Amino acid sequence: MTHRIASPSIRIVLTSAVAVLAACGGGEKANPDTATVTVTSTSGSPHGLLVTMARTATAGQPTAVTILAFNPSGGAFAGYKGTVTLTTDDKAASVPAPFTFTAAERGQRTVQVTFRTAGLHVLQATDENAATDTGFTVVASAAAASLALEGIPAAKAAGDTFAVTVAARDAFGNTATGYRGTLRFSSSDAAAVLPVDGAFNSVDSGRKSFALSFRTQGAQTFTVRDTAVSGLMVTSAAIAVRSGAAARIQLRLSGSFKVDDPHTLTAQFGDAFGNAVTNFAGTISFATSDLAAPSIPNAVLTGSEGGVATVGNIRFYTAGLQSIVATSGSATGSIEHAISNAPAQALLFSRAPSAVMAGEPFGLSVRAVDLHGNLAVDYAASVSFKSTDMFARLPAPGPLSQGTRDVAVALAKAPAGSISVTDGALSGSTGQITVEPGDVVTFALQGTVTATAGAPADVTVVAYDGFANTATAFRGAVTFNSTDAKSDLPAVYTFTPADAGQHGFQITFKTAGAQGLTVASGVPSGSMSFTVAAAGAVSCAVSQFPATAPAGSQVPLRVTVYDLFDNVSTGFAGVVQLTSSDARAQLSPASAFDPSSDRGSRVYSARLLSAGPQMVTAAESTNTFSCQATVTIDVGRAQFVITLPVDVNAGADATGTVTVKDGFDNVLTDYAGAVTFTSSDSLATRPADVTFDGTQGGSVTIRARFISLGVQSLTAAQIGDVTITGSATTNVHGFVYTDPAAGGKVRLVLNAASSTPAAVQLDLVAGNGLVAAYGAGFNLPLAGDRAVAGTPLLVEPAAVAGVTNFALGIAPKAVAAALPTSGPAAGTLLTGVSQKASGAGAKTTDTTLTVGAVMYSVRLELASNATTGTIFDGNALPVGYRAAVRDRLGKDIAEMADFAIGQLAVR
Repeated sequence: MTHRIASPSIRIVLTSAVAVLAACGGGEKANPDTATVTVTSTSGSPHGLLVTMARTATAGQPTAVTILAFNPSGGAFAGYKGTVTLTTDDKAASVPAPFTFTAAERGQRTVQVTFRTAGLHVLQATDENAATDTGFTVVASAAAASLALEGIPAAKAAGDTFAVTVAARDAFGNTATGYRGTLRFSSSDAAAVLPVDGAFNSVDSGRKSFALSFRTQGAQTFTVRDTAVSGLMVTSAAIAVRSGAAARIQLRLSGSFKVDDPHTLTAQFGDAFGNAVTNFAGTISFATSDLAAPSIPNAVLTGSEGGVATVGNIRFYTAGLQSIVATSGSATGSIEHAISNAPAQALLFSRAPSAVMAGEPFGLSVRAVDLHGNLAVDYAASVSFKSTDMFARLPAPGPLSQGTRDVAVALAKAPAGSISVTDGALSGSTGQITVEPGDVVTFALQGTVTATAGAPADVTVVAYDGFANTATAFRGAVTFNSTDAKSDLPAVYTFTPADAGQHGFQITFKTAGAQGLTVASGVPSGSMSFTVAAAGAVSCAVSQFPATAPAGSQVPLRVTVYDLFDNVSTGFAGVVQLTSSDARAQLSPASAFDPSSDRGSRVYSARLLSAGPQMVTAAESTNTFSCQATVTIDVGRAQFVITLPVDVNAGADATGTVTVKDGFDNVLTDYAGAVTFTSSDSLATRPADVTFDGTQGGSVTIRARFISLGVQSLTAAQIGDVTITGSATTNVHGFVYTDPAAGGKVRLVLNAASSTPAAVQLDLVAGNGLVAAYGAGFNLPLAGDRAVAGTPLLVEPAAVAGVTNFALGIAPKAVAAALPTSGPAAGTLLTGVSQKASGAGAKTTDTTLTVGAVMYSVRLELASNATTGTIFDGNALPVGYRAAVRDRLGKDIAEMADFAIGQLAVR
């Protein structure tokens, strides 16, 4: 018989009878999930089997299957008791064991069959009589129970993209075509490039392909999991990921990271993802940002080095952040590192100007640097400063911070100066910096301090700034004034660029003695003292000659010579001879003036014997000039005869007698009268008036003290009758000081106004070229015990307007002087003064002294028993002489050779 089924259409031929059955109602309205089967039997079997089942099934889900035994007429074979065996082509299916129909079943039984393999499957029922029937069903997969991976490679290069297929499987290994889940990828390679979450759709039918790549070298896996169903996941087998092509060079630097120290550089090749490329072969070239450092040699790899190259002895010369770049083909790499300085090797100044104004502060930066000029930031030693300019203002010693220190300094002394710095081992200098003089604050007058009346004296006026630099930019006008009202002074003069701060002038003094010269330009001024000597003698005058005198008496007369300007010609050394109208006169012989003692005035004597007016004439030996005086001689009257020592010392007592005689040299023993005395020496201490009362036998002892050098007279005259007179002369010896020749930064000169032959005052004065000072002194051995300490021995200078001198402050002062009479320093004049460094009236800076300013004076007195001879001579100073002028730091700014010392003698 033949069974006809709706779908699929199958034709089955049997060997028994033919019957047409309508299963489950059959016809057009039959159950669509059942089939109508037409069975044609060609045998003579009395029955057949009909299998009825759903046309679709789900794997793993039981499916109801009905087995119908029918008779030849097509109806149910109610008495069927056959045994039926079910078989299927689904090897994984679960089917019932063979079963035997019972009478109660009346030829029809329903059983459960579970298919597990997706697809079209056949279920066949057969009994022991070979009756058989076959059912068909399409088995759909069950819900996804697992995921499977397909197309997994065994190895890949880092960065290579490959495709994998993810299949959703049900519990029986069927592709879960109905799977609609969303998958998410993860990997053991954190750097892997993974697909975004992927949702399955109907087109996928449970299988979907994805692309991914690994980037980390080594055994790597990836995992796929359903985003909603926990446990629905799968992990791939390990994939061997090898490195990609060399794309990077990783550099490592080891060492001290200090300038000039050796370092080692290691280069490691890697792919684009940082995996080591161990088989690289090629050449690596290097470049460094430190252009001062030695170049780095190339490194060559053969492939056996594991992709690592090592380069040693790499040195940096520049501190700071430095980098090294490595290149090999398209592979590159770099490294940077902070390089610190090497130990400091030098101290340098920066910001030093090429020129500065005297006294104006400017900034400098002191830098400690290493061998290659890098700032030594680890240097913190204390440094001190000094300068070639003794007047420079310098900072106090102190440490550097981070290898540097900013300081403010000032240079004062033109034309140039330098500043240096040192820590005792390292040092540095600015080099010469031009110092431009500042504005004028004072003037100095330079030239010889001696002049001759009527002769032009050359004087140079120098404009100075506050630091004793010549103010070369001065363009002002200067005017002159002098204490000599008769002097010829220059007209007002305006300085020019060609003067460069100094100009020469000529001044003609006409008045002998100490004269001052002042120059000024507004407030700034300067002065200079001159000793003006008289010019040559052109006339003379007789003085101290009495109007009357007894015959035979010794009559004194003083002859004084004068120059053209009425100055006493102190330098006159000519011979003067006396003549008289009295042919019997006894006159002093012709004699030459001694300039050192007579100083243009000399005492002579005349004894006149002829009565009446008599003239005495004094004439220069060549008759260039002459002068005279007249005296009336009274014969027979009383006269005084005075006796004195032939030689006496100035200031020492001279003992003599006064005897009264008549004109014939007889002593008038009973003479009574009062006698007074005069002297040619205006400085002399004369004897007190003497009163004769007739008991003295006509003679008394007298004492006088002469001061002025040379021949001096003592004259006695009767009080009430000056015509009764008499005189005597004596040769007075005393100090004679000869000033030193022109020149010298320091000069020891005579203070004529405060000196006599009995007591001399010598001034220590500032000469030309003496810079700012703080103190001065000298030790001067004195020969022959001819001088003793004066009272006082040291005289401080008096303040003089326009003259700058040492500021000695107030007591206690740094002033000392001594002339020991015993001990190692016996006979040595010890003197010195200094400004005070502390205490009341202290002055802590040097003082620029005015030329001619008196630093201090010393006074010496003539010893009463002094003999003639030299006490000291500046041209032949003895062993033991010392002299210096020093600044506040104790540095000699004037040494012994800079002192001009004259000659002191007793004559």
